[in-house]
Amino acid sequence: MLHTSKRSPTAFNLGCGIFFLVTLFGIYHRAGRISTDSRAPLAAAGGEVILPTWCMLEHVDRKFCLTVAQAHSNFRKVMQDCTWELSDPAIFESEKVWDWTQRAWKNPADYKRYVCNLGDWLVIQYGPFRTTGGGPQPGLDFVLNMSVIPAPEVMRRDKLVAITEYAIGNVDGNGMLLGYPPILEHHFHFGGANGEITHQMIMNNHGDSQCLAKDGGVQCLAHRLPPGYAFILDNPVRVNTEFVDVRPADSPLLESYVMVAMKASPADPKLKQIRTFSSLAPLLSDYEMHAQTWGVRTDMGESMVWHSGVFPAMEEIVESYLHAHAAVMDDLWLFDGRPEDVFSDVDAVMFAFRAVQYGPGLIDRTKMNILKRQLMPEPANLMCSYMSDGNAEQVLVGDEPTTYYRKANCRVYPNAKHWTYVIFFRPPPNYPRLWVDNHAAFRVYFTDGQPFRTGVDIRSDGLIEWG
Repeated sequence: MLHTSKRSPTAFNLGCGIFFLVTLFGIYHRAGRISTDSRAPLAAAGGEVILPTWCMLEHVDRKFCLTVAQAHSNFRKVMQDCTWELSDPAIFESEKVWDWTQRAWKNPADYKRYVCNLGDWLVIQYGPFRTTGGGPQPGLDFVLNMSVIPAPEVMRRDKLVAITEYAIGNVDGNGMLLGYPPILEHHFHFGGANGEITHQMIMNNHGDSQCLAKDGGVQCLAHRLPPGYAFILDNPVRVNTEFVDVRPADSPLLESYVMVAMKASPADPKLKQIRTFSSLAPLLSDYEMHAQTWGVRTDMGESMVWHSGVFPAMEEIVESYLHAHAAVMDDLWLFDGRPEDVFSDVDAVMFAFRAVQYGPGLIDRTKMNILKRQLMPEPANLMCSYMSDGNAEQVLVGDEPTTYYRKANCRVYPNAKHWTYVIFFRPPPNYPRLWVDNHAAFRVYFTDGQPFRTGVDIRSDGLIEWG
């Protein structure tokens, strides 16, 4: 979503705007609500590319949206043309395999590593992982030095490499990307190995990275940047992933491979480097869980939490979206503004700042608090809502239709200064798990006009001051 235009000065008036938003999002998400095919094509019968409906929103660059189909087409062609080489484990500087569900480490010697070097592309497949549903959560973390593996010359020669296309996820034995269902990408991060996983590993996919079927479905797990833009990596490279087979237990055996594909070119200083900003700051919780998730209890009724911070200096926005574990979430609202621009009474919600709080009627009281502020001068703009922008579609798993949440595209503006997000949880009665692990965050990919740098990327961890 490449753009440089400034946001509209007219604030989102929640009092009059709720009906408008519901109607608008209902219109542009109405198609594709029910689907049984996660590989729905993005091209019409005549071959022309259909513009995803969210690409027509204000501040969205249409050329960037159209690269979804192009990226998947390029990736599929590479996978079809690849000649696979069984590689020695020595190509990895380190590798770990585990199963989070069983709390057990696996022996890396039980898995194979296949490498394809095709022109400017490097593809690695690691596996097979054999699952039969029921929620096993295998994990894989490896670091590889591209100077010692069969890789494109630019990867072996240069310290800095520009990545202009990539695809990450699980594939079947034919190299086809597996959608959700059957495979939930709990997280899949890929990037430089010199920073923490969620800091510098800026290329990523998650369960809700898959688009609505009408907007490309599993094709959205492949990415292509517009000409002149690139992710800049240094050597070595790190991959970290955990995935879940969400089919019912004792389903037919599924063999899948963890796959990383990237197209590399020299890091020409004329390229604009893509940076990332994330709100994945640890929230305070009674129950902290793995992979920087935090717990929400399901036996205490509705709850909420909010957080606030400052955007970095941004020149252009390439893409922005929300990421959440939405099983018990009522919604996630991201505002462009300070807390006092979002809430009419900040003191009334301070107890839920970065700490999940519970109580009957809490969601309605907080939404009314926000509504009152919207009716006052200069309220914050609502940039995105997970349930409206992501929407959901039902997919048949066996004979049972199941709801899956898809990519929640967001509209962050380059001149945005402050952000505040508010997360509401409303577990259904008798939910089968006492605790649910959560991410509820946003990511922004942007350029800042600065020289190349790799190191730790930008992340919001701290408190802010306001007033």
